[in-house]
Amino acid sequence: MRPAIVLLTIVLMLICAPLTGAAEDRSELLNNYLEKGDLWGAEKEFGKLVAADPKDEQARFALAVVKTMRAVEARAQEFYKYGPDFFLRPMIVPGSRLPVEETKEPEKISYAKLRRLVKSFVEDLDEALEVLDGMKGSEFRLNVRFGMARMDLDGDGEATDDETLWKVWSAMNPQVVRSQGSREEFEQKAVEFVIGFDAADAHWLRAYLNLISGVCEAGLAHDSEELFNHTAQLFFPNVDTPYPYLQNADGGQQGIDDFGHIADIITFIHLYSFECEDPELMKKAHSRLLTAVGESRETWHKLLVETDNVNEWIPNPNQTAAIPGARVTEEMADSWLLLLDEVETLLKGEKLIPFWRGNDGRGVNLKKVFTDPTRFDLVKWIQGTGADPYLEQGTLTEPDFWNRIDRVFSGEFLGFAVWVN
Repeated sequence: MRPAIVLLTIVLMLICAPLTGAAEDRSELLNNYLEKGDLWGAEKEFGKLVAADPKDEQARFALAVVKTMRAVEARAQEFYKYGPDFFLRPMIVPGSRLPVEETKEPEKISYAKLRRLVKSFVEDLDEALEVLDGMKGSEFRLNVRFGMARMDLDGDGEATDDETLWKVWSAMNPQVVRSQGSREEFEQKAVEFVIGFDAADAHWLRAYLNLISGVCEAGLAHDSEELFNHTAQLFFPNVDTPYPYLQNADGGQQGIDDFGHIADIITFIHLYSFECEDPELMKKAHSRLLTAVGESRETWHKLLVETDNVNEWIPNPNQTAAIPGARVTEEMADSWLLLLDEVETLLKGEKLIPFWRGNDGRGVNLKKVFTDPTRFDLVKWIQGTGADPYLEQGTLTEPDFWNRIDRVFSGEFLGFAVWVN
């Protein structure tokens, strides 16, 4: 072989080696950090990689994932120290329980602390969004053994075996675990479970972060202190409230059959009425929701042209999902895109939500709920008068459309929506 050709071959190998090896190297690097539960170390490591090469899409997505997980971990730790019942006992499945010990001496939570917790969550998610916003849409693949990732949920400084994501999920879904055979078999499946994230999933994550932040900001825009002061004992064992007698004398929470508990639930519904104290934040929440719709649409545009089929988080109709038993048919994909269009017209006020009282053909302008907010009163909205400021004549979204969507997903629309947003 001629020297010139040999030299050219070596140069090409040096140039191409980072391109062909980067995916595997980045994936294993991320898995090593996640399986140790060292999210802080992962954030620093991938932050350096992105700073060194801002065009490294794989490292950038990994950094966004780690920042998102750190945001969730930090909020879990904050909730844990306040000992909320809903943190330890999720309502997904009766009898389910997160694999962490109960908070022995829960700290006292106040309305101001709760608002700061939610606000800091949004701020942390915005950091992940800022990383994602730097992505250019280039193709990448990041293979993550997510079931083996750990998070320090109770803030004791150690991410234990019980705090791996597969154990958290299995604790919250015990019926599913039982249906999968022995616990050893299910654990082996968790070890082997790999998600291959790609460019489409970057849009999926961006959509989810905007959706969550939008919901949080809509809540922060309203003053719910009165509701907290009267009913926070439903969720927390140690509450800073003007009415300390609402809590049990021993500091424990009341049972569901106690009269006081029932009275608190009635009061909760009665006081679910908030003045909007930050209209601009409601407008921002509205913008977030529109962005989430656009990013979800972009997710599907990318998914539908994919030709590979490797550990797909969300598959197109010609791919296989990494999640056992999950599937997406062509009809489901088409219907989801139509749904996004319909939701967007509602958020933009181009179509109205049919009003459930009266027969004059008016509907609720959802856009104005965000852009011209008034006091939100749950009971009045159920009754109908709460919607009065937003009623107008116009094109209504058709019930037949939503019935068709429900038929396509065979009654499992909610689960599909949570999965693909």
